[in-house]
Amino acid sequence: MHARHTSTPLRAFVTALALAAAIAGVYLPVRDHAFVEFDDPLYVRDNAVVQRGLTGESIDWAFRSDQAFLWHPLTWLSLMLDTELHGADDAGPYALTNVALHVANALILLGLLTSLTRRLGPSAFAAALFALHPLRVEPVAWVSGRKEELAALFALLAIWAYVDWTRRRNLWRAAGALALYGLSLLAKPAHFALPFLLLLIDAWPLERFQRAIDAGGAAVRRLVLEKLPWLALASAAALASALMIVRTQNPWVEDPPLLLRILTAPISVVLYLEKTIWPTGLTIVYPQPHQMGLPFYGGLEIAAAWIVLGGVSLGALWLRRDHPAVLWGWA
Repeated sequence: MHARHTSTPLRAFVTALALAAAIAGVYLPVRDHAFVEFDDPLYVRDNAVVQRGLTGESIDWAFRSDQAFLWHPLTWLSLMLDTELHGADDAGPYALTNVALHVANALILLGLLTSLTRRLGPSAFAAALFALHPLRVEPVAWVSGRKEELAALFALLAIWAYVDWTRRRNLWRAAGALALYGLSLLAKPAHFALPFLLLLIDAWPLERFQRAIDAGGAAVRRLVLEKLPWLALASAAALASALMIVRTQNPWVEDPPLLLRILTAPISVVLYLEKTIWPTGLTIVYPQPHQMGLPFYGGLEIAAAWIVLGGVSLGALWLRRDHPAVLWGWA
């Protein structure tokens, strides 16, 4: 990596302050929000355990509960803490906690990207896009979105801790990074792909992969093998999630056969790209056609999605020398 330092502490502080102020300006109206009838009764309003706050019994329940079809004890504990501080009658304080977590996530992302690239301007743009894009409204303004913000917080901290470990390697830093990843999975078992994201970060901007290739096959193997503890945590969380799905018979996971899911996966990618570029028609849930009693995607839709996916991927490959961030960001 040959980027040079382009920021001063004052400039970085002012940028962070401006980002936090922008998020607060957009999201402070949530203090007047009411509970949403979708999931909020399950998580807070009609949840007798959460409404009791942090007690020995409620903490035990948080680690044993399969309510909401997920095992996410840290999210339950977070909501109970809000109840302890503010009571359970008003949705506003819960949503404001989501805002505070979102500000923290944006600032952590800003710091992480600046640390990785040594470029404040592009890092600030990326952090602002993450913080203020309409697709990010849901986990902030919706009380039940707490799990998304909390899981993102610890995942971002885990990535930053990993980057710090690659620069100053010792056992305590490695253990701290893994512990943060574990907390992310306890908030919501969603970041299963994070070990692979670390491999991408190794490729760019850390350029550890190129140095390992130059050093020989053994160095490349070490680079991959060091992710095994991360994969073990991800696998344990995936297994727990699968068991929870079977135990609770979650109606939202009645998926078609695996081969058909693989063939249609690009459709989800293309639809998400569309919402990123043109964020209209947003909603809490985007069900698959079969979940609404409609015919599944046709061959033309599947082929078009694969063509778009392939086209963007080829474009990223073509730009890889002059703009490596495009390729590794897309990956």
